[in-house]
Amino acid sequence: MNDIGKTIIMVTHDLQMASYCSRLILLKDRVILEDLKNSGDQEAFYQEILGKMKEL
Repeated sequence: MNDIGKTIIMVTHDLQMASYCSRLILLKDRVILEDLKNSGDQEAFYQEILGKMKEL
């Protein structure tokens, strides 16, 4: 992955799309619940996101 010094902020409810991000911040009622970082394995990150969503 090339680091070009740019940040894109994407707001989505689509967990599949979110799993492609390098970092995911879960919010609820304007409060940060989780700050997750993608290790590079998209499927593992997707499963981690699903697990966190089940906890909510």
